[in-house]
Amino acid sequence: MLCEGSCGNTNVGTHYKMIKNPFIEKFKSKSDTELEKVAMDSKSYVFDARYAAITLLKDRNYDSDIINQVEKEYENLVKAQQTKTEDLKEQDQRLIRRIRQIPIKKQENMVLKMEMNYK
Repeated sequence: MLCEGSCGNTNVGTHYKMIKNPFIEKFKSKSDTELEKVAMDSKSYVFDARYAAITLLKDRNYDSDIINQVEKEYENLVKAQQTKTEDLKEQDQRLIRRIRQIPIKKQENMVLKMEMNYK
């Protein structure tokens, strides 16, 4: 459910809510205690399920430390994704610079040699 950054939204808190989370509807009937258990259980539940649980708990004005923990986890996931995206962009830029340094004259010679080999 993490955005790859294509939407341009940098507001972490509201951004995740804008993306449809299928677990919200599924968990609406759960009690606060059940939701808190879901939010705490990172081994049994995917992150989207855990985030849906804390979203519902916040909507119910439920106060729990797990809400802050899952939100912090989300912020860390977003930062990691942003770092990965920035690293890939930098890698692309390095590749483009290296490609531009290749002399065009040699490329033309290579094409001519390849054409001669095919004849």
